[in-house]
Amino acid sequence: GILDAFFDFGFDLALIKNQKATREDYDATWTLRLGKMALFGLCVALLSPLVADYANAPEAIGVCLIVALSIFLRGFENIGTVDFQKDLDFSRVFKLQVISKMLATLTTILLAIVLRSYWAIAIGFVTSAIYSVLFSYMMSPFRPRLRIAGISRIWGFSKWVLLVNMARQLFNSLDKLLLSSLVSKAQLGFYNVSGSLASIVTVELLSPIGSALMPGFAKLQEDRPRLRAAFMQSLAVLMAVILPAGAGVWLVAPELVRVILGS
Repeated sequence: GILDAFFDFGFDLALIKNQKATREDYDATWTLRLGKMALFGLCVALLSPLVADYANAPEAIGVCLIVALSIFLRGFENIGTVDFQKDLDFSRVFKLQVISKMLATLTTILLAIVLRSYWAIAIGFVTSAIYSVLFSYMMSPFRPRLRIAGISRIWGFSKWVLLVNMARQLFNSLDKLLLSSLVSKAQLGFYNVSGSLASIVTVELLSPIGSALMPGFAKLQEDRPRLRAAFMQSLAVLMAVILPAGAGVWLVAPELVRVILGS
C-alpha cells in the first residue's frame, strides 16, 4: 500500500484535466502507466524477502510475488476508459468497476471453497486484474499504442499528484506497517478488518464522490468564480454527509461489530 503511493502519479487525472487531450496524449499516458506498473510490480517482488523477514512471515514472499504479477497485469488496462469520467458518463464507470469486482469476488469465494487457504485471496488479486483489463477493452473502442512523445507534458501535472498521494497513503498505511512487527498476525487481522468496517461509510463513501467531482471541476477550470463556488458547495455537501455518518458508526460500533462480524 505504501509503495502504491510512491508509484501513483495520477496520469489519468492529467488526461481528465486536459480537455483537449490528443491521441498522442492518451498513448503517452498509457505508456507511462504501463512502465510505472511494471516497475512497481518489480519493486514489490524484490522487496518480498524483506517484507517476510520484517513481519516474521515466510509465506509473505509468495503472496508478494502474486501481488506483483497482478500489479503488472493492471498496467495493460485500456486508457480509453478515462473518457467515461471525462464525459461524466458515470453509468459506464459504474459498470466497469462493479461488474469486474463482482466477478473477481465470486472467483475468490470459489477459490476459497476449493483451496481452503489464504492463497484464494492472493490468487484473487490476479483474477481481478485480468477481469479489469478484459472489461476495459470490451467497453472502450480505444486501442492504445506505445509512444514516448508527449510524456513530459503528462509528467508536469502528475508530479504534484504524486506528493498528495504519498502523504495520503503514508497516513493510511503507516499504522499497519508498524503494527506488523509488534503484534501477532491474528491481532493485525482483527485491526485491519475493524478499520475497514469503520471506514465503509466515510472513506468508501467519499472515494466515488471524489472521483466524480474531478472531471466536473476540470470543465470549470477556466471559470474561476464558478469553480470556487462549485468546490465550496461540494465540500459543504460532503461534510454534511460524512460527519454524521462517521458519528453514527462511532455510536453503534459495538452493535455493528456483533451484527456484521459476530461475537
